[in-house]
Amino acid sequence: MDRGGDGAVIPSQTNLWLSTVLRSVGDAVIACDANGYILFMNGVAEELTGWTQEEAFEERLSDVFRIIHEETRLTVESPVDKVRRLGTIVGLANHTLLIRRDGSEVSIDDSGAPIHDKEGLLTGVVLVFRDITDKRRAERNLELLSDSGRVLSNSRDLSQTLKRIAELSIRTFSDFCYFDLIAEDGSIDRAVRLHRDPDMQPILDLASSMTLERTANHPVNRSLDTGTSTLITHVEDAWLQSIAINDVHLRCIRELKAHCLLTVPVQDGDRHFGTFTFCRTVNPATFNEDDCHVAEELAHRVGASLTNAFLFRSMERSSAELRAEQQKLRQFFLQAPAPIMVSHGPEHTITLVNAEYVRIIRRSSASELVGKTIRQALPELEGQRFFELLDQVYQTGKAYVGREMVGHLENVRTGEVEEAYFNFVYQPTVDSNGKVDGILTLAVEITEPVRARIEIEKREELLRRQASEIESVYKTAPIGLALFDAVDYRYLRLNDQQASIVGKPAAEILGKTLTEIAPIEGLREMFDGVARGVPLENALLEGELPSQPGAHRYWTVNYFPVFAEDGSVQAITAASLEITAQKRAEQALIQSEKIAAVGRLASSIAHEINNPLESITNLLYIARTSNDVDDIHHYLETADRELRRISLIASQTLRFYRQSTRPQAIQCQSLVESVLGLYQGRLVNSGVRVEADRWISQPVECLEGEIRQVLNNLVGNALDAMPHGGRLIVRSRTATDWRTGRRGLTLTFADTGSGISPTAQRRIFEPFFTTKGLNGTGLGLWISKEIVEKHQGRLKLRSSQKAGHSGTVFSLFLPFEAALPESAPTI
Repeated sequence: MDRGGDGAVIPSQTNLWLSTVLRSVGDAVIACDANGYILFMNGVAEELTGWTQEEAFEERLSDVFRIIHEETRLTVESPVDKVRRLGTIVGLANHTLLIRRDGSEVSIDDSGAPIHDKEGLLTGVVLVFRDITDKRRAERNLELLSDSGRVLSNSRDLSQTLKRIAELSIRTFSDFCYFDLIAEDGSIDRAVRLHRDPDMQPILDLASSMTLERTANHPVNRSLDTGTSTLITHVEDAWLQSIAINDVHLRCIRELKAHCLLTVPVQDGDRHFGTFTFCRTVNPATFNEDDCHVAEELAHRVGASLTNAFLFRSMERSSAELRAEQQKLRQFFLQAPAPIMVSHGPEHTITLVNAEYVRIIRRSSASELVGKTIRQALPELEGQRFFELLDQVYQTGKAYVGREMVGHLENVRTGEVEEAYFNFVYQPTVDSNGKVDGILTLAVEITEPVRARIEIEKREELLRRQASEIESVYKTAPIGLALFDAVDYRYLRLNDQQASIVGKPAAEILGKTLTEIAPIEGLREMFDGVARGVPLENALLEGELPSQPGAHRYWTVNYFPVFAEDGSVQAITAASLEITAQKRAEQALIQSEKIAAVGRLASSIAHEINNPLESITNLLYIARTSNDVDDIHHYLETADRELRRISLIASQTLRFYRQSTRPQAIQCQSLVESVLGLYQGRLVNSGVRVEADRWISQPVECLEGEIRQVLNNLVGNALDAMPHGGRLIVRSRTATDWRTGRRGLTLTFADTGSGISPTAQRRIFEPFFTTKGLNGTGLGLWISKEIVEKHQGRLKLRSSQKAGHSGTVFSLFLPFEAALPESAPTI
């Protein structure tokens, strides 16, 4: 969307098309102006923010798109401010949360890009973002397991280990948590309790200080009794009341505001140590099955660590039992659902891989890997950074987290090299002296999601390129294009050709009304019709523009309404093609045809006058030589009748060529008979019988000279079609033009000539098309149709060439009331 000089939003047919395409994009898209006011949101953005397009329109981006850092909870810099500050495409910082309208939170990543006008000035910013809650959840879970593995592998102090695990849990996994340890006497001791919010820690401590009652409804008791996890996705107040020990306890657990809870048993084999309980209050998502698996895995690790701690503390376990536990741990690694590899030494000799790791690296069995260095086992990865990163982790002792790294692996089953994408962690392991002796690799393949994202990015780029191409076509189109608002008909947008037509720079036209720029009679009425939702196609517009006074110009125009989603007309598009030169050429052709028509008519008139003149000459000669007064008187009366006949022909000729610039009312009988009178001699000589009757009495308003020209052309063509005689039938009747509802006169001219072929009928009204060879100009019917359409009438024909039923019928409809302005130019 654009903005005009006054800041008003400028919709366009291009922008509407683009908006439709952007609503189909799988990512959320928000477009705003340079000041940070929202102009557009697609459906995905509506779903993620909780705002609709209508609610967010022209709202500040910071009010709709509220983002914070998920760990510090501090407000993140607005992408609009960052784009305006840097002037380039920017991305959000990692760990960004979007606060939805209902207060819930969504993990997102996004990018912001500037929108520049043709002068390079910043006119807006477009944001593209996506929900990565599941992705962040998986990353946090992977990070928790990775960090906890390091803590558990390096710690031997029981209390410090549990506290450190709790710290890791509230950092990424929960808002508060607590560990309930089974004492030797069977009682439950809340050994560790920790809240992310320091202000809430005293409340958690107070609630934890009260002795837990052994009720089956309490999740801690339930998990201890069943040995399974307890997941409560939505904590109800009634449930809080059911587990509360007393009113103080109930008040405390209410103030903690847990909305979901997950309790997992901490055990190692058959030994039960207690439970780990995690609670979320403001995290963006409730616990799900994946979280449950992570918590259970963490609990298993804690259980194993506690086993080791008790072993070192009491020395009760034998070396055989320790080897058994190690074997269980090994089996855990081998059966883990996540791909895992363990390597040792600076050459990264592989000592342990599970089935999932074998699968994602396109091998068939672990035997192809175990005992080999990583470079021997996977030689195709040379030069793809994986080996260098392993060396780096081993040398520095710092873990490395890889995201969306691409690798090209050989599939041993097919022999083909396949491209794959991975998220992974290289976690260093240390010996008893704290020295790095190996690396634990945790990985997940994300090839399909990455390819889907890349495909979306390619499509977005294609859309941007297509939009640029469309804009270029709009700017350089050889016809005038413009966009108007649907109320005052103000110019909202126009291309260079439209500015050239108007004769002013585009900057002087934008914001002006239609009538200020083009005060042409009837133009506003055209727009009124389009504003009611009725398009206007291929209409003729003529008049003068203030930029070229005195120059009468012609245009073919098309006006279309632009509809809003509610069906109302929100704008009008206009396409204008100037045809002034074409019209002037047509007028020259019309004048040429008129001259030719005058010549043909003059020949007919001369023939009509010559016969009575010869009669008069003979009568006068006989009268001079006669001595009988009665004979002389008879001869002179006959000569007088012939003179009156000549006078009638002259009068009809003058009426035919009388030009009037105003429509006049005239009887159809007078129109037809004046034309037939001019062809009387030719009708007789050709043997054509005229059947003309049934005249209607209501006069028709028209430009008499032009309509006589049309009738003259129709009668002349009928006579040309019957060189050996025939019938010419002329009828009149009242009729209705059902397109406009106007009443009028219909004249039909039917001949019994040879007829017109279907091919010729399709072209009969085209200029320069003739069936008469060198004897025709091909302009008569074309001009006749132009005259009739100027009168808002219709000229149609039907014709047949069937033997015994040949002939042609022309139907002429003219409205009774003048359908053209009084000052209309004549053709």
